[in-house]
Amino acid sequence: MDIRKRAAEEVFRRHRPEAVIHMATVSALLVDAEERYRINLGSTRAVFEHCANYGVRQLVFVGGTRTTARARTRRCTTPRWNLHRAGTYPELADLVAADLYAANALWRLPELQTAVLRICYTLGPAGHGTLASFLRARSCRW
Repeated sequence: MDIRKRAAEEVFRRHRPEAVIHMATVSALLVDAEERYRINLGSTRAVFEHCANYGVRQLVFVGGTRTTARARTRRCTTPRWNLHRAGTYPELADLVAADLYAANALWRLPELQTAVLRICYTLGPAGHGTLASFLRARSCRW
């Protein structure tokens, strides 16, 4: 079910989960940009709101913004680097916004124990997957 809809909120109301893992972000570049933004940021906001409203104690957010991170530099782990990527790669703005929203909850919702996991995709010798598709779609300056 769509986490942004009333039926999903009803699950929180009825079952009062103690922990939630939020992995529902779309990283496929083939999905319409506006729809991706609605899904990625909207679902992230909804999950955090439901958790805060219904007493969830622990939340794990699995972010997808490491798709273009330069792992060899320290700055790829900072909020400033997230904003840099949003400007350089507008296709990833929705994932960056969801990631920043989740990271902000660490301070905004101190009663909710939040972990933000930032997955780093590797390209590998096969050259398949989200990162490979992104790199083939445009010229990247690393």
